[in-house]
Amino acid sequence: MKQYLQHAILVSMVGVFFASSLPAHASLVINEIMYNPGAVGDSYGEWMEVYNPDGALDLLNYTLADGAGSFTISSPLVIPAGGYLVFGRNADMAVNGGVAVDLAYGTSLYFGNTGESLSILAPDGSLLDTVDYGAASFPTAVGASLCFKGSGDNADGANWLAASDLGITYGAGDFGSPGAPNLSTAAVPEPGSLFLIGSGLVGLLRLNRRN
Repeated sequence: MKQYLQHAILVSMVGVFFASSLPAHASLVINEIMYNPGAVGDSYGEWMEVYNPDGALDLLNYTLADGAGSFTISSPLVIPAGGYLVFGRNADMAVNGGVAVDLAYGTSLYFGNTGESLSILAPDGSLLDTVDYGAASFPTAVGASLCFKGSGDNADGANWLAASDLGITYGAGDFGSPGAPNLSTAAVPEPGSLFLIGSGLVGLLRLNRRN
């Protein structure tokens, strides 16, 4: 009976851990915004990065929108669990400032240098995330992306900083971290760490069974 109770407690611990670590529902996060590149013109070098804190997701028929236009993804495009995708005006690294763009939206979207509301919508039209980087609390930058710090509400500019503050550059020399984490100490848990901790709990279960 004692071994059974110990096993039940450990199973509950595993369940509680993963329930608290995983989001309550599928979500996408606008994680980085380059609205005013310095190395190239805006019409070539604007881009935005999306982060996926949940399981792998096909973004077919998902929509990116700004204050005046929208772009719907018309072919399969998978964003892995804990992964990033970069959407930009131009996918040619020779002219876009050296950013690796996963999908170009062309002239469908324009990022205003004084602010813009950017959104992600699910195929059914429901709003998944929106950021107005023109709000007073947001930093401003030229030649540097705006980076979400990884915790708190990404609609609050206090949770963003300019990539120039991080000192990370890409391509032709603008500041930013397209396709990669913004902060090495970001509060968003990496899937690998969840797996390692979960594996440790499973190991405890196995050890308990042997005893």
